[in-house]
Amino acid sequence: MRHLAAALAAALIITLGAGCVPAAPLLTVMPGQADDYTGNAGCLIEHRGKLLAVRHRFGSKLGLPAGTAEPGESAQQTAHRETWEETGIEVTVGRLLKKSGSAFLYECHPKDPSSLDDITRLAAHDVLEITEVILIDPQSIRPEDWRFPTYLQEVQDIFAALD
Repeated sequence: MRHLAAALAAALIITLGAGCVPAAPLLTVMPGQADDYTGNAGCLIEHRGKLLAVRHRFGSKLGLPAGTAEPGESAQQTAHRETWEETGIEVTVGRLLKKSGSAFLYECHPKDPSSLDDITRLAAHDVLEITEVILIDPQSIRPEDWRFPTYLQEVQDIFAALD
């Protein structure tokens, strides 16, 4: 009975907490980069040689701001919304960096790059999922610290190839 009460309390917190995330600003896409893909997506954001990453509450692992598409949402909209929810940063979605099945990774650019100058001021809107937003040298990340360790090398390689 105690487990049921705890599960119901957790579900209530998640339900109430989900309504606290402000709506994402309108999607903007770099000129010439619009596409019609649909699926799960995320953003790779570079700032002064560092990778923007988020720390997930469950497991305390690092990852890119990314997530599951909502019904009727394009992959670019998903990348934009998830980045807003997980970092509080409004981005312009740029070129497609990687397509893997129905998952998409875009190069994204903060609308206000100076917002990343003081990373301590950044905060996820989705505090139930994300505990920290950081800038980190991607080569310093260990596989055991990355949410999806089999993809870490690929993220590091993509980051290194950015121009």
